[in-house]
Formats: sequence, C-alpha cells, structure tokens
Amino acid sequence: MDRIEETDVLVVGAGPMGATTALALARLGVRVRMVSKAHWTARTPRAHITNQRAVEVLRDLGVEADARRVATPWEWMGDTLFTTSLAGPEIARLRTWGTGDQRIGDYLQGSPCPMLDIPQDKMEPILVQHAAAQGASLAFDTEYLGHEQDAEGVTARLRDGLSDREYAVRARYLVGADGARSKVLEDAGLALEGQLARAATAYILFKADLSRYVAHRPSILYWIVTSNAAFGEIGLGLLRAIDPWNRWIAGWGFDMNQGELDFSPDEVLRRVRILVGDPALNIEIENTSVWYVNQAH
Repeated sequence: MDRIEETDVLVVGAGPMGATTALALARLGVRVRMVSKAHWTARTPRAHITNQRAVEVLRDLGVEADARRVATPWEWMGDTLFTTSLAGPEIARLRTWGTGDQRIGDYLQGSPCPMLDIPQDKMEPILVQHAAAQGASLAFDTEYLGHEQDAEGVTARLRDGLSDREYAVRARYLVGADGARSKVLEDAGLALEGQLARAATAYILFKADLSRYVAHRPSILYWIVTSNAAFGEIGLGLLRAIDPWNRWIAGWGFDMNQGELDFSPDEVLRRVRILVGDPALNIEIENTSVWYVNQAH
C-alpha cells in the first residue's frame, strides 16, 4: 500500500444509490469520491420504473431533463396487461402508474413531475456524468477491500484493478452502496435479516419489432398467462418493453434446485416465440442472465 488519499465521503458502488449520493454531495460542495469494482455503469436495463418522488429528486439534482430525454414517457407506461401471448387474447388490463382517467388527476395534483420508465443502463451514466461535472472524484475498476474505523472517520483499503496496486483512502464517512451482498455492510458488522435469492428468474434481453402487437395498447409490462409459458415457479411469463417497441426483456421463473438453465439460442428463441405467440418470430439476443429475488432488510 503506497499512498493515502483523503476525502470527506467515500462512496462504494456506482449504481443508482451510489451515483445519486455522490451527485447530491458534490452539488453541496462536499468532497466525495465514488469507487466501483465494475468497468463502467450497468450494461443491462435492470431496475426501471421511476416514481414521481424519485423524479422530484432528479429535478432537485438538475438531471430531470436528461432523464426524460432517454426514458419511456409516462403515457407509454400504460396498463399492466395479462394476455395468453402478445398475439393471443387478452385476459385483463390492470390500471397502473396513474395512466387511467380515474387516477391521472391525483398524480398530476400530487407532483409537478411525471412517472417515468428509465432502465438502469440509461439512468446510471446520467447520474455519474453529472456527479463528475459537479466535482465528484470517480474511480471504476476499483475494488473495496475493507476499512478501519476510529473516532475521526474511516480508512478504507482499495485495489486498482488496472494496475493491481493497493492504496488507502481516508474519509470522514463511508457509504456502502455496493448492493445486496454488500461487503461494506458485512465489514461494519451489520447483518441482513430475511432471505437472499428466495426465487430466481431468467432474463433475456433481445431486439425484435413487436409494434404490431403492442403499439395500440402501450405498456411496459406484459404478463403472459398460459400453461405453455409456465416455465418455472412463477407460473407466468413476462415481456418487458425497454425501448418501445424494438427492445425487450423476456423473463420466466425457474427452480434453482434443478441445475443450470438452458440458454442456448434455439431454446431461448423457442420460449420467446411462445411468449409473443409468433412461431415465425426472429430475434437478436443481446444478453442472457439470471435475476434473483431478495427479501431482506
């Protein structure tokens, strides 16, 4: 360990929480350093629905306009639809996000900011870039190794992933924004209560023009209710609009005790075709991953 740097606040993690914290502190003139083990911001959509109170925070931080520019607008978030497939009969529409006539007035009266749908891979770069513009110090490819606390603050140990050098940062405060399996939380002796990975979902990020099935009934969530789509324990399939109406996530639950998933292109295409209801559909697969449901605090 060859050097010690100083800052007021060290933020570990560059996701929505970490980047928002760094931006807010930098705007207030606080010296803040944010580090992330990742190479850059999120590469996949992940979290997306952004409620009015969150958009108010974005407005306070001066990033609402940029967020609205890349988000799916409120009026396209639509109803939550339950269908036998995108091409098949509808079962139900659930009024959500205040887009229906009965509730939209309540939402308009409740806030000057609209609901938005901003996938995480679009939101994180905005927050990070604004944090840097406000003077926050940022370091990616940087792993948090641990920290020691005393009456005046903390000394954190970090590793530069590019040079493999270890160094220390002295800070008055340490913020752990490093996710559900937070090492900062563990090092601080703060235990999570609940269950991690209580359920699992396969997520397929793909491109396909599905406008003919959905443009007349915009939504960001289409639940597929059919025995043919009951691939796992949830019993439903999901199609989530990322960039209407050409970029999507297909999701289905699975039993974690049954071994590894078959993510072969042929099997993925077969299942997506079932959800869409189009046996001739062609798709471009961007990414396959597994998402775990945590129930902990």
